[in-house]
Amino acid sequence: MVAVHLWGHLWSGQRIQVFCDNEAVVTVLNSGCTKDPVLAQCLREIWFSTAQAQFESRAVHLTSEDNRVADYLSHWHLSATYRDYLINNHLELKAEHLSPNVFDFVANL
Repeated sequence: MVAVHLWGHLWSGQRIQVFCDNEAVVTVLNSGCTKDPVLAQCLREIWFSTAQAQFESRAVHLTSEDNRVADYLSHWHLSATYRDYLINNHLELKAEHLSPNVFDFVANL
């Protein structure tokens, strides 16, 4: 949802593949079905923003092992082990300060 808010306008007319190591999220994104009310709200927000920006998206499952960098980035705050792995592997990281509104639901659907 945040990626769509940040970069969706750049994807107009494109077909986007979203790689995710969470099979349940991949299923929800591709099927459009969930019983979880928060996930349903996120899904509606993604659809609304996708329609506004006029692009298509499809989720593809990727194992955690194949998604190691993103997996470690998402755990950065939990342990120095994750930070050390990323820093020691000479990855060029740049901090981005995001406006809190990229996490807001704008569609209110």
